[in-house]
Amino acid sequence: MRIHRLLYILFLVHFISQARADHIVGGEILIEHLIDYDYRIRVNIYRDGSGILPPFVANVEVFERGTGGLNPYLQKVIVAPLISDTQVPSYTPDCTNTLINIERWYYEVDITLDPDSFSHPSGYLFVWRDCCRNQNLSNIISPLSTGQAIMTLFPPIRDAAGSQVINSTPNLSFPVSEYGCVGQLFYMDFGGSDPDGDSLAFEMFAPRTYGAVIGGTVSAQHDPYADPLTMTPSIIWAPDFSEDDAIHGFSGPPDPAPDRLQVDEKTGMLRVTPRDPGLHLYGIVCKEYRDINGDGEKEIIGSVYRDYQLPIVSGCSFPDTLDGPIPINAGTDPGDTIIVPGIASQREVCFKVWDSDYSSANPIGMHATFQVHPQNF
Repeated sequence: MRIHRLLYILFLVHFISQARADHIVGGEILIEHLIDYDYRIRVNIYRDGSGILPPFVANVEVFERGTGGLNPYLQKVIVAPLISDTQVPSYTPDCTNTLINIERWYYEVDITLDPDSFSHPSGYLFVWRDCCRNQNLSNIISPLSTGQAIMTLFPPIRDAAGSQVINSTPNLSFPVSEYGCVGQLFYMDFGGSDPDGDSLAFEMFAPRTYGAVIGGTVSAQHDPYADPLTMTPSIIWAPDFSEDDAIHGFSGPPDPAPDRLQVDEKTGMLRVTPRDPGLHLYGIVCKEYRDINGDGEKEIIGSVYRDYQLPIVSGCSFPDTLDGPIPINAGTDPGDTIIVPGIASQREVCFKVWDSDYSSANPIGMHATFQVHPQNF
């Protein structure tokens, strides 16, 4: 009887462990300098609202990056408690609580980083790991069993000369709960700003798995230290997919098509005209560049790796197109979608608002409010 009960408990623990993390959508780790050697660690975990709850604390492992080869030294484990869970907003009415229901679980803790322990010249890799991803992802192999690792590369607290290095990670744009439509251009702002004035550059990357953190290998861009993407294992892409072609473009095959999923290196603007329906995983890294040595050459001092998911659906109706001014009493109701030509070509677009009831006898008129909400761009 005890054996049966023990087996049941082990099965239940395994099931809860698997189910709890099933439905994780993505996340990122952000680090904010407060004062002296005090920092705020912020962790965002995005989850499918229909899934089992994520953990109520986020255990962030801090590894000394090292120079490749041997497994990195685990410097510290930071325990960040859950602060809030909120709904990720949607700008498309059909998305709200129907097609997509994404929640943001936010963890935060203030800590002191001892400069005697956090001044290795290679910097540090902050990692949060859990298992497992959504099992219905279309573009990777075995999503349920691969798990997830989100990470941030952070510089040493003091440089080789003993001077304090003050740095905060970039403030990234908040993601939204949206879906793309087959054959229709989709935009999402994944850009950000840097509180320290560092230059930012954005690239696609292959999201990471739950696997062990290893020493990695040195790359030309990170020389003489290990490239963070070689320190954690990558997800396995489904056939014909890759980090630069995570969502196939409508104009393909052959792949990669020119309208595949891609990010603007300077702005972080994500765009795709998708070809196939399904749930797609992708990753975007924001790299910080700074002239560390004062020689006029900017080097990478940190990187924030964020992964996320985008559902693509078929059978969407095409929105109405505006070819000129909206005439009076045109029947444009709240909630109608209007595409203004020129946005995609980056032409300047001017919106003019006027009071049709204006007269010299009544020059004051009424207060009018006009709002433009960018939809996926």
